Amino acid sequence: MEIDKMLRHSVTLFRQNEAKDNLKFLPQVRLQNTYVNLDIRLSKMANESQRFNYHSRSKINRNHLLFSYVDVLKRYLLIANLKNWNQLVLISDDEIDALSHKKQASLDDINKLYLAIKNMLFNSYFDRRQNDFIYSWKLFLKFGLSDLKFSVQEIEQEFNNQVTQKIN
Repeated sequence: MEIDKMLRHSVTLFRQNEAKDNLKFLPQVRLQNTYVNLDIRLSKMANESQRFNYHSRSKINRNHLLFSYVDVLKRYLLIANLKNWNQLVLISDDEIDALSHKKQASLDDINKLYLAIKNMLFNSYFDRRQNDFIYSWKLFLKFGLSDLKFSVQEIEQEFNNQVTQKIN
C-alpha cells in the first residue's frame, strides 16, 4: 500500500480545503478538530459495517462502507502529519500482508476491537503517546483488511477516487 503517497495527498487536500474556505486555525485547534472529525467518521464507518448491530437485517452497501473506511484512513494520515508522526503510519508491505491474514474478529471480539481502536486513538491525543497511535492505526488497518475484507487495491482505488473528486 502506498501510504507515503496517500499521506502526501491527504495533507495537500486538507491544506487546499483550508485555503479555499479561508480557514485559519491555531495548530492545537486544528489537531482537536481533526481528532473529533476522525472519531465521528470512525463511528459512522462502524455503523455502516453493521458488525456492531446484531439486530440489523439490511444488506451492507460495500461501496459506502469502503468510502467511509478510506475517509477515516485519510484522517489518520492527517493526524500523523499534524503531530509530526508521519513515520509512524509508514508500514511495510509485509506488515500490510500480515494484517490482511490476521484472524477475523468474532462477534464477541469485534466490540473490543472497536473500543481498543478508539481508546488508543484518544490516548494518543490526551497522553501524546505515539505507541498508542501506532496501535490504533494498525488495528484500524487490520479491521479493514481482515474483518471487512477490503483488498489493498480496493482501498488504494477508492482513495484515488476520493482525491480525484476533491480536486475536480
